[in-house]
Amino acid sequence: MDVAALAAARELLCEVGYADTTIDGIARRAGISRTAIYRRWPSKALIVHEAVFPASDLRLHLAVTGDLAADLRALVFGLSALFERREVLAAMPGLMADAVADARLREAFQAGLESVVREELSGMLSDAVARGEARDDISADTLLHLVTGTMLFHVAASGLDSLDGLASELTVILQRACLR
Repeated sequence: MDVAALAAARELLCEVGYADTTIDGIARRAGISRTAIYRRWPSKALIVHEAVFPASDLRLHLAVTGDLAADLRALVFGLSALFERREVLAAMPGLMADAVADARLREAFQAGLESVVREELSGMLSDAVARGEARDDISADTLLHLVTGTMLFHVAASGLDSLDGLASELTVILQRACLR
């Protein structure tokens, strides 16, 4: 049931967008009852969050190279690839709006993608500081929010399918801010 519901949510997001994706539509598409969905996910936002950010797909799998400039580039382009997925592009503006009033959704963001990427980024920065390559006054939280916030705003404001140009410019800015 979970697999069918999550697949149905992703399909509907791509076809009709976040606003028009409904629990009824997901249930119909998945061939299950609304009640079954609500037993597992108490809101549309939570099923959509899990559909677009499955727990098995949260790591960026950064290969820390020992070169912070290259590692920052890999981080930014990894996040860019994640945010360019059609279902993520369709879901993020609505999820972000819903997160303002939905504590469970905020917790899902913090416990999922945000914590996993923060962990990878923290390790990358710590290693770079220890090598004397990076400034020690830049936090992983700030960098993560700078990158994701910029990408999310860009997606919400422009709806573009590609973040490559933005990712390139953002990489340069981060490298200048972080490198000694």
